[in-house]
Amino acid sequence: MIEFIGNQYFAELRHRCFFQEGISPWPSKRDFRMHDLIHDLSQFVSRGMCFRMEGVNSCNLMNKVRHMSLVIEDLESININEFDKCLQLSTFILIDYFLKDIDDKFHGNLPPAHFFGVFKFLRVLDLNSTRIETLPDISHLKHFRYINLSCSDIRELPEPLCYLFNLQTLILDDCLCLSGLPKSIGNLINLQHLRMAEIGDSKFEYTPRGIGRLHLLRTLSCVLVMNQQNEYNGFKIEDLKDLELLEGTLRSDSESRECGQC
Repeated sequence: MIEFIGNQYFAELRHRCFFQEGISPWPSKRDFRMHDLIHDLSQFVSRGMCFRMEGVNSCNLMNKVRHMSLVIEDLESININEFDKCLQLSTFILIDYFLKDIDDKFHGNLPPAHFFGVFKFLRVLDLNSTRIETLPDISHLKHFRYINLSCSDIRELPEPLCYLFNLQTLILDDCLCLSGLPKSIGNLINLQHLRMAEIGDSKFEYTPRGIGRLHLLRTLSCVLVMNQQNEYNGFKIEDLKDLELLEGTLRSDSESRECGQC
């Protein structure tokens, strides 16, 4: 498994003190940091391939850039033409540099829909802790493997998202405004990890039955199970029978709504 290999690499780097564990502001998550000297060395070695953009005046992009983190307050001030050289960009991460505490979120505007049209080979999109309410149509970006919308204000996921047939990981942790998943989510045949907020903490109203067709699924954090008397064609407990690769435990939360947790 690719995750197993990645964990081996990370464990080796941590053993060699490339990463050191810090204090995370989120109790359920671990925080790892890099020493300043190691950080400077990493930047030197990865120059040209990795690019950190801070502010609109610091954009000096090269056509070799594959991984970009954007630290900016006003996204409307971006000149999209500046990114024309990044035709091979694989990773795009939006960082909230102006975060004052863990309850605040990105204060600027979000990238316009045509912003992503430049990155035709994008594989990783991280909009964690932004105020995004709707996701632009990115269905033409067929190379996506990983999308992280955690802690955002996302209210719904567009149906065209289900055309990203190569998507492997979709993270929706703490998306408390999210009301449900697209009805065609069963089309994401390569999806392996689907993480969502606890049902009782969110506005989640509907889990589509198509999840039962995701035979490669290994992580399913939370689903709303419909009872047999309910006329709504939602997820039922028998839909788990073909998800043979699921890992973890199964529990029921009867205090809020009937919810299967894997």
